[in-house]
This record gives sequence, C-alpha cells and structure tokens, in this order.
Amino acid sequence: MGPTLGVPVRHENPSESSVYLLHSRSPPRAAPPPPRKRLPFPLRFGVIMSSRLCSVRLMCVLMAALASLAPAQCPLNATSTNLGGGCGAPTAAVLTIDPPVIGSSATLAVTSSFPSSPLYIFMSVGAPAPYPVPGTPCVVHVDVANLSNLYLLPPFYTDPNGSFSLTAQIANDPALEGAVFTFQARVWFPGGPLNGDHPSNGVRIRFGCGNASIGDTVFCDVDNDGQQGPNEPGIPNVAVLLSCANGFTATTTTDANGHYLFSDLPPGECTVSMDAGTLPAGKTPGNCAGSYTVPLQVGQFFDAADFCATDCAGCDGGVNDLTIRYNGTVANANVNVREHPGHAVLFDGVVQPGETFSFVGTGPNGTMGDKIHINVTGGPNTNIDVDCSKDIGPGLVKNDYEVVSGTSVNGGALCPLGPCARGKPCRLVLRYTGDDCSVTSHNQDPSKVFCAGDPAHALVVMIRASDDDDPNAANALVWFQGLVNLDTTFDLEAALGGENKLKAETHLHIFDATGTTLLQQLEFHTSCSQPLAIGNRFGAVTLEAMFVEGECN
Repeated sequence: MGPTLGVPVRHENPSESSVYLLHSRSPPRAAPPPPRKRLPFPLRFGVIMSSRLCSVRLMCVLMAALASLAPAQCPLNATSTNLGGGCGAPTAAVLTIDPPVIGSSATLAVTSSFPSSPLYIFMSVGAPAPYPVPGTPCVVHVDVANLSNLYLLPPFYTDPNGSFSLTAQIANDPALEGAVFTFQARVWFPGGPLNGDHPSNGVRIRFGCGNASIGDTVFCDVDNDGQQGPNEPGIPNVAVLLSCANGFTATTTTDANGHYLFSDLPPGECTVSMDAGTLPAGKTPGNCAGSYTVPLQVGQFFDAADFCATDCAGCDGGVNDLTIRYNGTVANANVNVREHPGHAVLFDGVVQPGETFSFVGTGPNGTMGDKIHINVTGGPNTNIDVDCSKDIGPGLVKNDYEVVSGTSVNGGALCPLGPCARGKPCRLVLRYTGDDCSVTSHNQDPSKVFCAGDPAHALVVMIRASDDDDPNAANALVWFQGLVNLDTTFDLEAALGGENKLKAETHLHIFDATGTTLLQQLEFHTSCSQPLAIGNRFGAVTLEAMFVEGECN
C-alpha cells in the first residue's frame, strides 16, 4: 500500500543536529554524511514512521481498512496556509503542502537551490507560536518551546535539481477532521544562514473535506426562455448561497462574467440558490430554477446550476401572477389562497416546507383584488396586499411565506425588494475566516467601513460585537460576545442587546482566545442608508445570512 496519514508518533531520538537550527547559531557542526540512496521503506506523511514501525501488521491492516471506508462526511474544509518565515534569503528552501482532504491524497514538496543535499522535515501538532532565532532574520514555526511536540521525519535528500516531493494517501478516519499540524523544512548545504542550515517557510495544514464542486453562471435572460443565448451576458456581483445536508454552508459572488464556483466540497447532498436581493436594479429572477439540490459524489464537478434574471419594474395596476415559497415547518401542509374581495379560490393544494406554489388572479386583467388571504393547516394565517398600495416583489416575507416572483398588469415582472422594504437588520450570521483587511469587499460607502489589524488565521478568537467602538464601554449594546473557532459562524442578534433591530453602526473587536490582545477592529453599517449584501467581507468576517425585523422572533 502507499503511504498513509494518520496519528503522529514522535521520533524516538532526534539527533542534536536535527534540532540545531531551532536553538542557536553555534556551536559549529561536523559536515553531514555524503548523499546516499533513500531507503525503500513505506513512509507515512504525518506519521513519523520507519520500516520497523510499518512492519507491525496490525497497524498496516488498520490503515488499509481506514482507506477503504467511504469518504468521511464533515463540514470543515481542508486548508494549507503558508506561514512565511525561514530566513528570507533568495536561496531559501520553499515548502508546499496540498490541503489534506480526508480520504484523498496530498503532496508535500520542497524546492531549493541545493542538489543532492540532506533534507530534514520537522512537524508539530497544533499551531505553535513563531520563534525568531536570536541574532538572525530567521523564524521557526515548529514547536521549539516544547520538544515533546517536535517531530522529525526520517532524513531525505533533494534530487539533482534540489527538489523533493512525497505524495501520501490520507486515511479516511473521521477523527482526523479539524486536526492541525505545522511543518517546516531545512536543507543542509555549506554556507547556510545558520552554519549550513537553510530553513524553509512554515506551512500549517488542517484536515477536512474537499474534492467536489458546484458552479455555473448567473445570466441576463433577455427572451426569458430559461436558456443562456449568445447575446445574454453573465451578471457580476450576485450572491449565491450553498447549504449542505451535513451542516456546511458558504456564500460566494459571481465574477465579471457572471460565473461562480464552490470547490473543495464534501460528498453528500448540497443545495445552491441565488440571492435575488443582490441582483442589479431593474432585474428579477427569470424563468430558471430557483435552486438546485445535488447528491455530490467524490470528485464530482456539477456545472449545470445556472440562474437567470430578466427585466423588471415596480408594481403597477395590480398583481396578476405570484409564485410563493412556503417556509413553514408543517409537512403536507394544506395551503388555501383566496382573493379579497370576492373570496375566489386562487390556490388549494398540499405543499411541503421549502416548496413553491403559483397562482393567477380572476379579476379584471387577471388581478387578485386588494389583498390575498393565505390559510394553512397547523400554521399562521397571512394577508398580503396585491393592489400595489404597498411594496411587493421577490424577497417580501410575510410569516411563513416568501414571494419568489410575480407580475403586475402594467409593470410586468416585479422587481426584488430592497433590504429596507422588508425591514432593518435584526440578526446577522457571520463567518470568522481569520483574514486581514486586504480581503475586504462590500457595496457600502468606503468611508463608512473601517478595518485595522490581522488575526493571522488564529484558530480560536474571542469576538465582541456591539454598537460602540470602545470594546470596554459599560453601556454598549452587545450583539455577541464569545469564543469562535476558525471557519465557523456566529450570530449578531439585536435581541441580546434588548433591541428589535441593530443600530446604524456595528463594531467588532477580535481578540486572542484569552480576550487580552486585540487582533482586529472592524466597523460597518447596519442601516438602510448603507445596505448589506450576502457575501460582503469585512476583514476576518464574511456575511453569510441576514434577517430583518419580523424574522427574528
């Protein structure tokens, strides 16, 4: 069998030269042994193994059994982060590691300017603090403060081009999900910055999911036939939402050509949908599917999830066609829709949670009167104004019902409602990404947004969100305060501050896990004058969902 990654085993007796660069520049060492052919035993990348260890039959049988399992179902993506470091010299060795997807394979590679030279690869569990080597420009990222957490792979040699690579199969063990390791390499060659040592950059990996992808295009459907034609361009900056059965969620926005892609997804059932509220003014969802649910297989690329939009206008002359999504929880709900006045039945049927139903009016020009009454067994009864006296369009939510699309007599397709037509934000779902301010991307006035600092992808942080730019203000309205793990979501809720909506300005202070060191400070608007959009990024957080007044009960 090929090399397999599993649980780390510490090297029994790392030599003094193996950890030399981790301590000081002196004393000088004897020259290394001449290059020799590497032993042909199976290596386990991440499991410090020798041929003696691999000869234990039970271990090899166990690894083979793990590799034969179906891919693990997990919500956490595999990541690989370049930590920088080394000594900054042009000749420094460069270490790269693929994101370790559970049940897949990953490659560790080193490139350098030193052919046929001894190569040492160090590893530590977790995310140790970086160690600047005194008197040098060098930085060590593995754990030299705790040698019991310092592991050394069996020595390797670079090839005649100064390179080395090792591809390993990662065990399909759900226990690996979320495991974090830090690696750093060094090549020995006379004249190195540390008496012949040439340290590489550090790399931190996290085990998780990957492999599958979903994507396609959001386009302007000029003829409203549901198919993209040659003169129907893509629409940029539209938010697309992803939700998987295992709890994984994500948001992205379309590029300049209207394309979007969710990659490195776990196998299993995932659903993508377009956020109609992020369409440009004058556009509304067209005659395309509103969402796609796909049972993803390992390595599958599903590229047929396109969405379309068509021209729209405000309500004029009365609504004559509506499509509504039932967002309630009652299975096999018997939904009945009647117009007022007259009480003519517009729809009567069984609807499941998340399904849509459509109907047209019976009045003059197909209108529905001044309002419709929606009754459902086991759920709230609802009235919706349809005479254009109040705003109506995609995005309008009344109790368990959301308008998906519709038309009016004189205006044609109804335009999506703006964020404040539905109400002001009362709850935000944010994802902590650990990024610095350079990734900030939003549709608000730049003068209304502030970002300073860098959490440097800290694995655990303490976040405080409030209406005050002072994190210690005693009279602040606090929307959230607590520990947050990297790549997980947290909710800002007006109710936690005793309010029914968030204030105009929202401030986030991101601290280290102890809550003592401020890593990043953020400010953005949560008012109607500066609307938010799904996918907005503010430093280390990304907006994944937003709820407005009436939806936070």
